[in-house]
Amino acid sequence: MVNVLNHRGRDPEQDFSQGVGKPGEGEHAPINYHAYAACSGGYFLNNVDRAIELGQPVVLLVRRKLKSASKAIQTLKKAKIPVWTCLKETGFHQFHEQFQRDLPGLAMVLQASDGVISPTSDLLPTLKALSGDRTVSVVPTPYPIDRPSWCKEQQKGKDIMLGTREFGVERRNHLQTLFSALAAAQHLGCRVRAVEEETEKISRMLASLGLESAPIDWLPRMPYDQYLATVAKHRLVVQLDDSRVPGQVAGDCILAGTPLIGGVTEIGQLAFPDTCPTSPAHLEKRIVELYPDESACSQIAETARQLCRGNFDFEAGHRALKKAMKSSSPN
Repeated sequence: MVNVLNHRGRDPEQDFSQGVGKPGEGEHAPINYHAYAACSGGYFLNNVDRAIELGQPVVLLVRRKLKSASKAIQTLKKAKIPVWTCLKETGFHQFHEQFQRDLPGLAMVLQASDGVISPTSDLLPTLKALSGDRTVSVVPTPYPIDRPSWCKEQQKGKDIMLGTREFGVERRNHLQTLFSALAAAQHLGCRVRAVEEETEKISRMLASLGLESAPIDWLPRMPYDQYLATVAKHRLVVQLDDSRVPGQVAGDCILAGTPLIGGVTEIGQLAFPDTCPTSPAHLEKRIVELYPDESACSQIAETARQLCRGNFDFEAGHRALKKAMKSSSPN
């Protein structure tokens, strides 16, 4: 059992000791860092005292408040709780924004732990440089593909979906993705759909470009189980996120059984090697080529699931966490 601690974070405590349940159950889906706890039958926690009460090894999520992380490690160590550190945000731009001004402070936090876990391999050189003699292990955030209730089997529609639930985050290149997807959709005679509630500004921008009749539908934010079912109804999901994040959009597509085109993320490149990454210049062409071939779309989605099984499904995630912790010597 591994407990994930987001000390003083907003997400409530969640118990995965009895399993992950079904989509729609629980406060948070067993994805991202909740998946580290879920795959090992642990807890996701927001309080260091609760972690001490449970007495199990901890993966501490490190945010920009390094003094808080340092104090949490000291408290856990005093209680003889093994603790591994993991950056909560691992995109290159996120690392720069949060830690660039205090690399020595981050190094002290990482080196005070028993070891370091990273969900992405792209950040590995940086983490190794900062972690001293602490072992740094790459453990991609696992997905419950080996839990049948989490695998969507649904007839695909004809629409294309933008791979985002946060269209306004500029560094994910969603605007470039939108223009490529709209051009492809107009050629293919289908529509583009994206999750975004604040559409007024985007609609004005499209109208100013003469695209007020563009084939775009905006969807409201929705609970994860509904979102996953929505992804499963689409022919393709497309994105151009090159921030080197773990890759939740790719994980969503694996569970939904929907092929993904584009993006430079850990899970995306592992699960969709033939379509991720795709350059902005080639995204429209790639969509137009793949869209009509339903057999190829199905094969890409099934290959992604096969690559996930045994590599970053829940059983593999649990094994990887245990191996990472076994390879780290107590500090």
